[in-house]
Amino acid sequence: MSYNLGKPELIPIPGLSRNMIHDEPCEEKKPEHITVTVTSGWATTETIEASLEVTASVSAGFGAADFSLDASSGFSASTSDSLSKETTVVRTFAFNPGYITAYYNWCTTLKGERALDSGTPVKITAKSYDELEEKKLKLLQAVDEVTLTARKIVPPETFKIKGVFYNEFLNCDYDGTGDCYLRPKPNEREQVMVAEVVDKGKNLYRFKNKYSGWYLHCDGGEGRLRMQQRGADRDQIFQLIPTEENGADQFRLASWYSPCYKMHWTQKVLQMYELPNSPNDRIYKFSRPDSMAAQSEKEGKGKRTAKKNKKNKKKKNDNRFLLRSYL
Repeated sequence: MSYNLGKPELIPIPGLSRNMIHDEPCEEKKPEHITVTVTSGWATTETIEASLEVTASVSAGFGAADFSLDASSGFSASTSDSLSKETTVVRTFAFNPGYITAYYNWCTTLKGERALDSGTPVKITAKSYDELEEKKLKLLQAVDEVTLTARKIVPPETFKIKGVFYNEFLNCDYDGTGDCYLRPKPNEREQVMVAEVVDKGKNLYRFKNKYSGWYLHCDGGEGRLRMQQRGADRDQIFQLIPTEENGADQFRLASWYSPCYKMHWTQKVLQMYELPNSPNDRIYKFSRPDSMAAQSEKEGKGKRTAKKNKKNKKKKNDNRFLLRSYL
């Protein structure tokens, strides 16, 4: 799934601009070279967690990850790994006598966070500042729009699996030890899952109930889904397949052993089914557990209360000052 972020900007690299128009070029006057450390990647976020939060927020996806930024001209391709933190590279820059020289980075913005291109900086030389601006404008007009592409979905630390079309949750009966259904009513103990990585590159995982420790299971990758204790790989390994026609955080769940079989809701039971065309019955997404949502709301409420108390305290102090002034 791709998102259009619009055209990138040209951001001046600090300290890399020289006006050497009055220095006539000659054999004795060689170009000036300086070596500086240039920052690329995220300009205002410093951790992997922060950058993934920003990229995922573009799609409003819980669990969406592994993005790439790309444009066919201008902004060079960057993966989520290169955008995970600021990267510094030592480069040498040349300034020619007889010209104004300035260096720029391509930059795109995601939800208010700036990402600087990790490719080769853009060099512009001109005989006047008007010519410099004219050349810069031509580059901006010629550059392509940047796209953000989601290539992968990664299970969060804890999650619920939600049927997108039915707006119901994967439920493991009998406290996470029984058969599996889609249920509309939240149930923390029977719905909260964790994932065990089998092969992250191939999107292969085992899924187990957080409270019972039992695993999502189907015999030979086919038939009815139920919870069972740790068993054979062919029965309990599943592949996350991101959907191209839906949001970046939506997926199908296929059996690793029988890849043609995908998790399917018959409106009676959850089972692995081979039927090729039934998109509504087999599209899912990760959903926040109720405890996480409640905690997030509690933290947000606490911040709002603290802000309100601070404002009231300031107002009270202002009133005291006015009273003393009046007396």
